[in-house]
Amino acid sequence: MKYSVQQIKYELLGYMKAIDADFRHWTIGTSDDPAGEMQIIPGADLDRDPWIFKPAVSAIAARNIQSYFTGILACRLPPGDEQPEAGSCVFAIRLVIPYQPPSPPPGS
Repeated sequence: MKYSVQQIKYELLGYMKAIDADFRHWTIGTSDDPAGEMQIIPGADLDRDPWIFKPAVSAIAARNIQSYFTGILACRLPPGDEQPEAGSCVFAIRLVIPYQPPSPPPGS
């Protein structure tokens, strides 16, 4: 079953607020394989970290939802997601151990 933009926003907001209402702690992305995509996020552990995904009616709808959560609520994009694939599922994960990008070597 695919969900409308409003249904997905409502469900994600409810789930995320119940666990951690600071949306900056959440990573949100789109994919046709959300479980696989979440597993490759550095530091993600699907057995430990709270996560949710919902299939949207289209990839455009999924991207609009992601834009809302990143643009309005300040959720993070998955690393390397500047030009992501056009997946029709929206996922959100809160990393218990937040991902820290590698520091540049001294003197760089």
